[in-house]
Order: sequence, then structure tokens, then C-alpha cells
Amino acid sequence: ASGLTSAQLLKRLDSAVLPKLTAWGKAQLVYTVMAGTEDFQRCASGTCTPTASATYANIQSMCSAVRNATGASIIVFTLPPANLSANSDSFESFRQDLNGLIRNGGSCSYTVADVGSDALIGQPNQWSNVYYYQPNGIHLTRAGQAIIADYLNTALKGLPAPPAPTDEILNYQTEAPTLVALPNGCVRIIVDTWVYTAWGSRKYAPYYKDSCPSLGPLFSQASLVPPQNAPPLPLHIAAAEHGTITTITDNSSAAVVYAAAADQ
Repeated sequence: ASGLTSAQLLKRLDSAVLPKLTAWGKAQLVYTVMAGTEDFQRCASGTCTPTASATYANIQSMCSAVRNATGASIIVFTLPPANLSANSDSFESFRQDLNGLIRNGGSCSYTVADVGSDALIGQPNQWSNVYYYQPNGIHLTRAGQAIIADYLNTALKGLPAPPAPTDEILNYQTEAPTLVALPNGCVRIIVDTWVYTAWGSRKYAPYYKDSCPSLGPLFSQASLVPPQNAPPLPLHIAAAEHGTITTITDNSSAAVVYAAAADQ
């Protein structure tokens, strides 16, 4: 998110970042951070004193929060120079201090994308090069952004390889069962199930069972049995979790429901 301080980035993690990362459902997640310029600019024009250590502490907090919640790999960019008018010299000192902290690392480990030492865009006063920097001396042109992209690509290639694809099922998550009344007086039970594997998440096509002529001990013995020889998921667990279909009773035989897998 452009234009935010490191403190603001940290504050919005819970609402704007972590839910998206956890919902992504992939085996390998990557979170990137470039923060600090806005910290200095806001403080220099206000009442606070910008410090590299405070900014780096926020970067470490972001790293820990994302890692603990999602297991994602973290890439932290060092800062390129910027034209902050009368404060440019002070910012350069701040930038060098922060970049040194980023390169040295902290308790939360990450991969460094060291654009702050690049020969074309990372040296003091190179913000004046209008080929790589926009006229404001802060934001990069497409040529400058291409250099950033190269550093990101290199950092991504250096990350550990993701686990090999596998259909080993690690966990289930059922959605609320739905009961649908059929014209002949029977009941159709529909259950959507997410299945998590080491490679990511998949959503199985809805399981369903028509309960004619009688329901039987369907909710105490019936199982949803997905393909791939996975262990069965008792349907009564889904019912108990959601408290929706526990009032239906009968004495017919238990039912076992099968469904084909369908990638999300």
C-alpha cells in the first residue's frame, strides 16, 4: 500500500493482509515489504523524530505477524534514495541506517532485496536521474520499476522450493449442511467440504444424499467418503458443529455418500 508509514502498514495487517493470505490456500506464500520513506517524511514535516530503529522494529513486527499467521516467506527491500527537499540530507542518513539494519537482519528472518545499493537507482542523489525517477524524485519510472522487479525476481528464485504436489489430505473443513425438501416428501442433505492438502486447498463438489424412504441413524453413522482413499468424515460432525439438522431421527440403515473431486 503506497503512501503509508510502517506503523500504518503494521496496523492494517489483521484487517487487510492476513485474511487474504490465509484465504489464498497455497502451499507457498510470499509477503514483501518496502517501508521507511513515509516514516521519515511524515515525521520531518510534523512533531516526531524519525528513527531507523523504530521503523525497523515495525518491519520486524510485520515479519513476525505474517510468518506466525501464515508461514509465508518474507522479502524486505532496502530503500532507494529520495528527494525530500530540505530534508534530503537527513533522509539519506536515515536511509543508510535503516538499510544497514535490514541487511543485518533480526529475530524474524527474511530475504533481502537490496535495491538500496543498486548502481543505477540506489546511490545517494540518484533520484535526480529522470530516466529512472519521476520528476518528484521519489517515485520510480517504469525503467526504475523494472530494476525493482529484477531484485524481486532474484529474491523469489532464492526462496526454498515449495513442497512437491501431493493429494495427501491433511484436514477437512465443512460448511453448514443444507436440507432441501423434495416433492415426494423426502429430504436431500447437501454438504460442501473444503479439503486441505500439502499442495493447497480444494473444494469438493457438494456431497448429497436423498433420504427416502426413511432417514435412519443418518446423522450418527453416515460418512462422507471422498476419493483418494482419504479417511471418512462423519456427517454427524458437520451437523453437530452447525447445530442445524439434529432433530431428524429414524431407524433405517446408514448412508455413505461419495462425490467426485472438483478443483476450486
